[in-house]
Amino acid sequence: MKHYRLMLMQFVAHLFRRVTSAAFAKAGITRAQPWILDYLSEHDGCIQRELASALAGMEEQGYVRRESVKGDKRALRVYLTELGREKQSYVQEVFAKAEERALTGFTQKERATLEEYLLRIHDNLMKD
Repeated sequence: MKHYRLMLMQFVAHLFRRVTSAAFAKAGITRAQPWILDYLSEHDGCIQRELASALAGMEEQGYVRRESVKGDKRALRVYLTELGREKQSYVQEVFAKAEERALTGFTQKERATLEEYLLRIHDNLMKD
């Protein structure tokens, strides 16, 4: 079958989203929010424009708060709230369980090899 590997990667990505989305929905986390929660956990206080429009709903849900930047009335810093940190921790737990489920039966060496291949695929696709 032509393009079998590409289709397989897309199918696996779809299954991963399906597995994790169900768990996120139970916690009131939308499809886009896990990535933002994860980003903010490592870049707390980033400038709002880095995250664009996805923040409004997260602020309403109490996951993030925005604060003005002294000396720049146009800029806002974005921080995770305590609830946001709890949700981010839950996101990490869901991803870890889904990854473990997906890699059941793989040796550590096979897992490392898979990661190396995925990084190479990523790097190749990021090239112009």
